[in-house]
Amino acid sequence: MTNEMRQEIALQRYKLISPVLAETARSRNAWFRQVASREQVIGGRAKTVAVSTLKAWLKAYRTSGFGGLMPKRRTDSGRPRKLGDREMAAIRGRCKAFPNKSVQKLYEELLANDQLGEK
Repeated sequence: MTNEMRQEIALQRYKLISPVLAETARSRNAWFRQVASREQVIGGRAKTVAVSTLKAWLKAYRTSGFGGLMPKRRTDSGRPRKLGDREMAAIRGRCKAFPNKSVQKLYEELLANDQLGEK
């Protein structure tokens, strides 16, 4: 996601919380319920926003200013999000060989044997 897109999303979030920046908690909650009752276009997609999300945005704005409203960058940015054929073959083999093992245990073993690719 480009920095320009992140700023645009932050601006759209700000537009939703700005009418109640100086209001009491009661009027803030009423506004947030009203906003949550209809779809909002954020980041080019129409979606509903929960009251708790609006409260979190308000808190982030008060704590960090406009930058707090910008979406966080992904920690896996620049790396493939899919496993390769080698990793998938290792996973399938382990699952077939040990069908009764928990997913957590299989994951730990594959990770310990460097069969899941780069972290």
